[in-house]
Amino acid sequence: MEKDEKLKAALLLLENVDKNDNSKYNSLLNEISGLYFEIGEFNKAIEYINQAIASDIKVGDNINYANDLSNLGLILRAKNNFKEAIKSFSKAYELDKIVINDKKKKIHDLLNIGECNELLKQWDLALGAYNDALKEIPELKNDKDKETYIYISNMIGFCYEKQKIFENAIEFYKKGLEIGLELKNQIITETQYNNIGRIFELSGDEEKALESYKKAFEIAEKIRDLEGISIQFNNFGRLNLTKGEIDKALEYCQKALNIIEKSDNDQNKIVQYRSMALIYKKLKNNLKAIEYFEKMKNLALKYNEIPLAKSIDLEIEECQKINH
Repeated sequence: MEKDEKLKAALLLLENVDKNDNSKYNSLLNEISGLYFEIGEFNKAIEYINQAIASDIKVGDNINYANDLSNLGLILRAKNNFKEAIKSFSKAYELDKIVINDKKKKIHDLLNIGECNELLKQWDLALGAYNDALKEIPELKNDKDKETYIYISNMIGFCYEKQKIFENAIEFYKKGLEIGLELKNQIITETQYNNIGRIFELSGDEEKALESYKKAFEIAEKIRDLEGISIQFNNFGRLNLTKGEIDKALEYCQKALNIIEKSDNDQNKIVQYRSMALIYKKLKNNLKAIEYFEKMKNLALKYNEIPLAKSIDLEIEECQKINH
């Protein structure tokens, strides 16, 4: 059944449902809200989830109230209304602490709060939420706990990275590496070596960066992770570009591009197009640089990344001026 048909059927059921049966009523309102969310009608999705919240409050159903606040937060985040989303996730967290006290639920709430603060570039507030989430797993009793710990550690590392507090960033990325090695999880280990290499590169230690990138590359080759291989080719190319070895940079970045253009990972394509544009800019081939900047801009607009698209426009304008 198509989404529109499901929506019509759910709305018809809603007309006849017993509103005193909060379980059925809440479930139906959530279903309708979810269907509107899937088709991108966020205001309608909010309208129905708010009806569910009102019903939860009326009957004193705090468990569904917490769940519905979390769902409201997800819709608001999709609307880029991050401040209101944080309020909704925070209310859900307070309820989950008191009513359910479930570790998984509390971590989920805190991660949502942290991610919204990240999107607002409120790094300290994001760090606060992530550190609180980390406190929920003081003992790593099983592999799932360990993987969750790595995920949160990486979020903390990323916030420190954005603040250019590189010594803290690398500390948390190394924690993730230690656990990844203990788990013998090659994907995690590859990711951590890449993260550590990036911090060394940002810190200006290109030798240690290359050492970490090579370790990530070896794992990517071993497990045939094509995307991982392309990322490391790009890293090698960028390091060569920094050293002024433009031909080598182009060779590596072209290898990366050949792989990534066959994938569906648009975010990696954006990174790769930027690398190619900067190389051609260095080679004073501004028309070719503009070509890759344009590809990058198209993908940025596809995902409504307006600030990125505007910054690319400035790069294109600079190339056009030089070319004339």
